[in-house]
Order: sequence, then structure tokens, then C-alpha cells
Amino acid sequence: MINNVKLDFLSLALGKEIARPDLRHGEWNVAFEQMPTDAFAFDLKDSPFGKDNFDYFALPWAMENGLQYQDMFNGFIYYKALIDHRSSVGFNHLFDPENRAKLEERERLLPGYWLGAWEFLKEGPQVTEGKDIYFEYNKSINIIFLWICLAALLLGCLMSVVNGLNHVHHASKRDAAR
Repeated sequence: MINNVKLDFLSLALGKEIARPDLRHGEWNVAFEQMPTDAFAFDLKDSPFGKDNFDYFALPWAMENGLQYQDMFNGFIYYKALIDHRSSVGFNHLFDPENRAKLEERERLLPGYWLGAWEFLKEGPQVTEGKDIYFEYNKSINIIFLWICLAALLLGCLMSVVNGLNHVHHASKRDAAR
């Protein structure tokens, strides 16, 4: 296993794929960032990390629940802090004439393959920095939190109006009874 992130269950449930940089709630990242080197590897078996409960891609109902990391992977490779990772799609000269001919042939032969889906790579490879890949989660959680606060505020106002109307109704009944 190489140091990585896991997909967030809440985000998946909302139809997004947002990665969270918090294997074992971020404990591993904190420990590894204390190392004097930014690249190393070790066996998981009989290590403190190997004995941690597996939480890499386990959904709440997954059969991996209850297993340890050493049950799932033999070793661990740490390569740079997650914020220093980069993701790259495509390569230079992808749409050069000889490559374009191969891509057009692939488009004819493969059902569902559409060359137009790759047009965004005409300007060259698309590179995304680790901070933009992995740390979108906090932004999403903050947006969800703000929506919940707004809904709570609206619900509170609605309840206040209903309560006020209820008081008016009971007062008019009392006045009518007198």
C-alpha cells in the first residue's frame, strides 16, 4: 500500500467522490511527517500500523470491517506528504497526428469510447496539486454544515411563527369563552 487517501462515505452517498487524507483519522500522516525522510517503506506485519483496524476503503457494511491493515496489505510505502502529491492526466503530444490516428481508430472499435471526452487535454497534461485533490473534503463539510445551520435557522423561524399563531388562536378562544 502506498500512502494515499480514502473516499468519504458521506460524499459518496451524495454522489461525489471526495478523498479524505485521514487514514486512521490522520494519525498515520502525523507520524510519517515526523520522519527525517520523505520516502520509506516497511512491513505492516507486526508493526503498530499493521495492527490498526482497516479503514482504507471499508464501507460501514463491508466485509473488511474488523480486519487489520496487516491482513489486507503486506507492506506500506510512504512517498511524500499528501499535500506534495500531484495527479496528472494525459501527456504531451497526445493529439499529434500519429497519436490522433490511433485514438480515432480506438474510437471506432470501442463502443462508448468518445475522443471528444479527451479534448480538454489538447493543451497538454492536466496536473492537479495534492492540496487541491485531497483537501476539498473540508470545503464540502463546511458547505454541508452551513446548509444545516441555515435549515435549522429557517426551522426555528417557522416554529416561532407557528407558536405565535398558536398563542393567538388560544387567546381568541379564551376571549370567545368569556
